[in-house]
Amino acid sequence: MVFLISLALALVLVFTCSKALRSRPVVFYLIFAAIALTVVVCTFANVRFPAWFSTWIWPIFARGALAGALFVLVMIAGAFPSGSSGAKRLMPMRAQLSILACILTIGHNIAYGKTYFVMLFGAPSRMPVTQLIAAICSVVMILIMLPLFVTSFPAVRRKMHAKSWKRLQRFAYLFYALLCAHILLLTIPNAIAGRAGYKVTVFVYTFVFAAYLFCRLLKWRAVKTKTQDTLAKKQTIALVCAALIAAAVLGIVLHAANVQAQAKAAEEVGTAVSEPEEKPEPEEKTDPKPETEPEPEPDPEPESEPEPESEPEPEPEPEPEPKPEPEPEPEPEPEPEPEPEPEPEPVASVYKNGTFSGSGLGNNGYISVSVTIENDRIVSIVITEFHDDEAYFSREVDGGSMIAAMLNAQSANIDSISGATYSSEGLKDAVKAALSSAKN
Repeated sequence: MVFLISLALALVLVFTCSKALRSRPVVFYLIFAAIALTVVVCTFANVRFPAWFSTWIWPIFARGALAGALFVLVMIAGAFPSGSSGAKRLMPMRAQLSILACILTIGHNIAYGKTYFVMLFGAPSRMPVTQLIAAICSVVMILIMLPLFVTSFPAVRRKMHAKSWKRLQRFAYLFYALLCAHILLLTIPNAIAGRAGYKVTVFVYTFVFAAYLFCRLLKWRAVKTKTQDTLAKKQTIALVCAALIAAAVLGIVLHAANVQAQAKAAEEVGTAVSEPEEKPEPEEKTDPKPETEPEPEPDPEPESEPEPESEPEPEPEPEPEPKPEPEPEPEPEPEPEPEPEPEPEPVASVYKNGTFSGSGLGNNGYISVSVTIENDRIVSIVITEFHDDEAYFSREVDGGSMIAAMLNAQSANIDSISGATYSSEGLKDAVKAALSSAKN
């Protein structure tokens, strides 16, 4: 989206200042040099800007978006059919537009070189592959751009032989190819990571460079065969083909983004730290008490006999029959001892103890963290490497509050900070990567 805004600004410059740019180019050179110097000073001083300015204005100048848009106009100026309105508008100011783009590019490379060129020449192993290749492309582009920049000034061009100047200017095609590779290497990872606006950026850049390639080759062929009368129709078909290629590239990016999102969701589910559930203690098994036998019923009293009319001689009383002794009550069986309670099985720990490192893609580069874990708890998170501009993210303020939130939640699944979305996501991804490496 920022590139589209920059392209619109470049077109406004062309349509409103074309005469002034050709007649008084030095004024524009000084204005653009002041912008480039401001970018360098603010970057080295870590100047903070409001969120809206950091999102929509600052990248236009600091991240090379306007410089890229000006280079695009310089490119397509040579691809228009000779005599067309586009060629008539752009060709007379092609050198001036190229110089303005080079001035902004020099400021951009100085500002970002303090991080990426230092890493490239000092510790290239710390850079992701895409970022490493993009940085190498930047170095080669600078080596090509500087001679082209100097020889674009009319005073220098007049002192050179025409054939020598043309041979040197052919290196511009290599510069455009490296510029395309540099931009896509930096934007495609952000699009796959789900960063807002980058999918549109990938589509637009792919379309622009593919359309230029097709149209430029068609013009070269038409000039060689002297068939420029049908060039416009062929280039229209080429634009459709470029759009299809851009759509195919975007489809691949969307598929990769979907796969990465699913993998990240599965990782979050697998690495979520959950406290072990307390198992209910088994109830003691007690045998019921043995039932006591009922007491024997007392013998019934003998019925009294009727008295006889005459008293008989007393008969000797019969000896009383001995009463049967009551059977002894059976002794109760001893109660069985309760079985010992089974010891709960130890819960397997999710993470290993120790300190683990991880990295995540921020706004301008990768953020690295060091996460310390003790007994399945995250006890500390320390940012060890940080390349985003302070305008996007503050290590002391925003980073501290995010770290506190993650420690409190014992997870990296927290809300991002408004105004520092890319850096926030990079910090969370870094912590998730460290937790992933700590898993048992």
